[in-house]
Amino acid sequence: MEKRKCIIKICGKEYTLVGTENQDYLTKIGDYINDKMLRVMRSNNELTIEASAILTAINVADDYFKQIDTADGLRKQIAEYINKDANTEAGDSFEIDEIEELSQGDGADSTSDVASKPEVQAGAGQSKTAKDAK
Repeated sequence: MEKRKCIIKICGKEYTLVGTENQDYLTKIGDYINDKMLRVMRSNNELTIEASAILTAINVADDYFKQIDTADGLRKQIAEYINKDANTEAGDSFEIDEIEELSQGDGADSTSDVASKPEVQAGAGQSKTAKDAK
């Protein structure tokens, strides 16, 4: 991979970044750090550049770990939806078989029991009959 150089400015001082990413990406990183540093420095005018850099690093690490937690939470939700969908599909075939059995049963009595309890969406994966929802 070809290494690229990019000159960025952080708090008025120029730094050379070297990486395989394109120049726009490297500039974006520099702008992000510069913006974070300036915010830290504005929050306390008595901070040295070194102290501002340390606090900026802590803020960036905080952002990073929060993003990891968010991504992990989303992965967990997706896995739950996939599992729920797989369970629903398996349950659907059981319900279809049950409906077919009821419709082949002894007539109106079999289907009237099912028809008297329509389902109402209760949210968060739960369901209630119309009687329970009242």
